[in-house]
Amino acid sequence: MVNTLGESKKHFDLMGDFNYSFKKWPLDSGRDALTEEARQFVDCLDDNFIAQHVTSPTRKNAILDLIITHESDMIHQISDLGPLENIDHNALLWSTRVRTETVMRTRYVLDYPKADIAGMKLEIRAIDWYEIFGTLPIEDSWSAFKHKIQEIEARYAPVKAVHSGKPKPMWMSHKALKAVKHRHKIHKKYKDNGHPACKQELIRR
Repeated sequence: MVNTLGESKKHFDLMGDFNYSFKKWPLDSGRDALTEEARQFVDCLDDNFIAQHVTSPTRKNAILDLIITHESDMIHQISDLGPLENIDHNALLWSTRVRTETVMRTRYVLDYPKADIAGMKLEIRAIDWYEIFGTLPIEDSWSAFKHKIQEIEARYAPVKAVHSGKPKPMWMSHKALKAVKHRHKIHKKYKDNGHPACKQELIRR
């Protein structure tokens, strides 16, 4: 998995209990005390230029829980919160540096509010559709109809550019961004006392 992440050249932040029981980090030359599996893991990190950020024990005197990233300065301000209730591992709190990119998209659409609708209607009424369709099959008739309408639209409706796009973290997928927007929308409704759902809940109470 680590090799796959290293070869992907993508941003990543991987954390969890790797259970390799390191005594200290960074490691010194004394790798002989490591198990063969732990030594292979460390070599894999080095070969892929992957950074490991946890330097203090997370369970008793061993570093079991690791945070690995593709950049050495991606993680900062790691705090050890101590063991959680019913868990003998220490909880870690840290900040991750991410940068955002503005993904601007431009698409061109017909500006129907400024279109000459009356002119379009007059031209469409003057068309002899029987002559155009003739004995054409259904699919060809639809293509001819669509092409004719598009020609009329191009003459009577101006085109406007529509820009969209907001800064988002590079690690966030568009699906995740959509889910976040949906959450904000639901939360906005939740805070709106005038929303029908809130009114209905108040009546129930």
